[in-house]
Amino acid sequence: MSLLVVKFGGTSVGNMERVRRNAEAVVREIKKGNSVVVVVSAMGHTTDSLIKIYRMFSRRVDPERLDFIMALGERLSARIFAMALQELGVRSRPVDPLHEEWPVITDSRHGMANIDLEETERRVKRYIVPLVRDGVVPVICGFLGRDRRGKITTIGRRGKRHDGVRHRKMSAGRSRSDSDGCGWGHERGSEPCERDKACRRDNGGRDERSGEIRRAGYASQSDELQEPGDRS
Repeated sequence: MSLLVVKFGGTSVGNMERVRRNAEAVVREIKKGNSVVVVVSAMGHTTDSLIKIYRMFSRRVDPERLDFIMALGERLSARIFAMALQELGVRSRPVDPLHEEWPVITDSRHGMANIDLEETERRVKRYIVPLVRDGVVPVICGFLGRDRRGKITTIGRRGKRHDGVRHRKMSAGRSRSDSDGCGWGHERGSEPCERDKACRRDNGGRDERSGEIRRAGYASQSDELQEPGDRS
């Protein structure tokens, strides 16, 4: 059995057709005998729209409140993707920062939170690995974390890549396949979809999370990381 940690960026879940197509791709991998963990971004330009709404009604920026608002896109996207999988007969569960089983713990630096790797790995082993072993596909909100006060944080939108984790994954012999931004359902060899430049610059928090999921319970398994690397 292989474990695939699959990242779908904002373009890949930009509309219902793409959600359905990528959910079907996940199902195909499951039928091959693979286990899958899905990490999703907000759909389309949801995050930018949420920020605009926040600015319309707030005279000053409250980083904690802004993180909560920005997180709504990923939280909705995870629920929609999990629902799509369920409709295809797959046991799936959205994993939300406000759920007990949320794995990614950070400091309280809102907007550029740093992941507590040790605590995150512990929680992955305790909550995510058992779900996967039980045949459930966790759909995890990308970009998000939770601090020790229980507050939602955001990771990496203005931060930098966690190159150390990327290098550890590569040195462990794990393969990685970067999508063109449309996800698995996009035909190989065709023209890549256009990505949001601002979002394409950074996917550090999501790389970190994918690495921790795999290192925690499946270090000896072969796997493939598919991550369009865009967030909207």
